[in-house]
Amino acid sequence: MNYPRISRLDPAAYANSDECFHLTLNAHPKFHVWPIALRELIWGMTYGQREDDRIKLFAACLMPDHLHLLASPSRTDIMTFVNAFKSYSTRKSWELGNRNALWQPRTWDRSIRSDADFVAVAEYIVRNPVSAGFVESETAWPHSWAWWWEG
Repeated sequence: MNYPRISRLDPAAYANSDECFHLTLNAHPKFHVWPIALRELIWGMTYGQREDDRIKLFAACLMPDHLHLLASPSRTDIMTFVNAFKSYSTRKSWELGNRNALWQPRTWDRSIRSDADFVAVAEYIVRNPVSAGFVESETAWPHSWAWWWEG
């Protein structure tokens, strides 16, 4: 399968801790919906980033075929983190018996340009399951999180 070429920012932007990014990691086309064991694996790794210092995670949502993140670089630049996350989650999925790639090779990213944009993107991410008709409220989706939910 051919994937569209995505233009990237200057690599220094992905390492700048003052920058924030909306990232979308799409499932490989073989996965129209990830099996439950893979969803739990991916979400566990995603949710665990709250405590890790490689990136600063502000919001996340795992949908049936893609993952949204709102994050800033911390100890690791964003693209290095994404590549490591994809690689590690794929290797862990092999331990569960998966023999396919989990992710499409490209990652969609968008730089957040303002406080209003930051809030709008965070709300978009956690509203994704509601907009898709999966749940009635943001907090009802088991694979979604935002910093303001922790008080």
